[in-house]
Amino acid sequence: SARPIVILSLVLGATVFLISHFVEPRANRAVRDVVIDMRTDLLATLIQDGRFTQIEDGLTIYVDRKEAGGRLNGVLIADRRDAEMHLTQFARQAQVDESTGVSLLVLQDGQLHRKDVKTGQVSIIRFRSYALDLAQFGSAGEGIDYFLHERETGYLFDPDPNDPWVQSWPGQARGELHRRMTEWLYPVLFALVALVVAGQPRTHRSASIMALVLAFGAGLGYRWASYFSYNEIKTDGTLFWLLYAIPMAGIGLSALMFLRGWVMQVPDPAVRLAGTLNERWQRVRRRTARRQLNEA
Repeated sequence: SARPIVILSLVLGATVFLISHFVEPRANRAVRDVVIDMRTDLLATLIQDGRFTQIEDGLTIYVDRKEAGGRLNGVLIADRRDAEMHLTQFARQAQVDESTGVSLLVLQDGQLHRKDVKTGQVSIIRFRSYALDLAQFGSAGEGIDYFLHERETGYLFDPDPNDPWVQSWPGQARGELHRRMTEWLYPVLFALVALVVAGQPRTHRSASIMALVLAFGAGLGYRWASYFSYNEIKTDGTLFWLLYAIPMAGIGLSALMFLRGWVMQVPDPAVRLAGTLNERWQRVRRRTARRQLNEA
């Protein structure tokens, strides 16, 4: 009976739905937070006395002397990652502070120089205390902004138009939203494909193997089409309907084949080829086994 398999696939689909909307984005954000924490810890470790330390392209830090307790004397930070605005910060002292749960570099008694690259104008700001979030020492323009696949589903319904990822990939927010809405359909689709394969006649061993290969290939084909569509939607959000059309078309076709008892016909040449290859493989195995026995 197909009923238990269909019920199980619906239960799995509901589980996938919950994971896609609640577990997956939070897990992705948690992984990102761990990576940022590791990066900030590594940054504090890399700083050495009297050396210009290049954290990444366009970002250089110099410390004259490190003291016990994490205090830094004579700090210079040159940030050239923004092509339009170059920043240079000087501070007599600095301290890494993690008391608030966020890794901060607190600069004391210093200056901030902002240079407009287009005009060449420089503005100078003097400060008594200035805090930098060490997490911002990531990619230029990215900062600590989360990727869209790390965002909650509610955010994807109405994303911030100033979000750099929304600006870079106009359709990705819509694509990510509809991907989460359709992921649950694939357990149902794969269950129906399995039912179609299970209903095939077992008159020939090679034919059965080929039917399994075709079913596996069909599953890969559906997933590949889904991933391809998702990548296209990143630039053209109007194609989001493809994420629904692919699994639903597969479900409809598989259900029709199962209800009508349609058989996936494997071409006879393919069956004969599979049988020939299997026989040759068995002969090779027998020769190898005999050779090993003779050598023993």
